[in-house]
Amino acid sequence: MRSYIRNTPDGSYSFTERMDNDGINDALLDVAVRLTISGDEMTINFSESSPPCEGP
Repeated sequence: MRSYIRNTPDGSYSFTERMDNDGINDALLDVAVRLTISGDEMTINFSESSPPCEGP
């Protein structure tokens, strides 16, 4: 796995997907991920996502 990570350019990559509900409430929810690559190490951060919801 580390060899695949090492072949990815160092840097920070992010993506956010907006969901229109959680299956129970019609509140908008963001699932945001920031992936940071440094050498053969990867850090995944979801801290910018919406807080926990009632749905699954």
